[in-house]
Amino acid sequence: MATSQNTLFSWAEQSPLSRVERDCVTAVAFKILDNKCKMPVDQQEAMLAIYDVLHQQNGTLFGPKVYACIEEALRSEPPLPSHH
Repeated sequence: MATSQNTLFSWAEQSPLSRVERDCVTAVAFKILDNKCKMPVDQQEAMLAIYDVLHQQNGTLFGPKVYACIEEALRSEPPLPSHH
């Protein structure tokens, strides 16, 4: 996934997403970390890669505490099931 992930990082850095779209990415990250997301694992990985780039850009709904909570969850355990 390294090449794919690099492509996603580049896309996310260069794409001017609106504040509402950034909120959507954050909301999906929450669903992934809560194991409520029904997307296939590869799509979840893509969303988390996009979140990784965008999380420092403000949306409209979420504040610093929300981003800190997500970051702590990402550091504490792998967010996605293993492919093995």
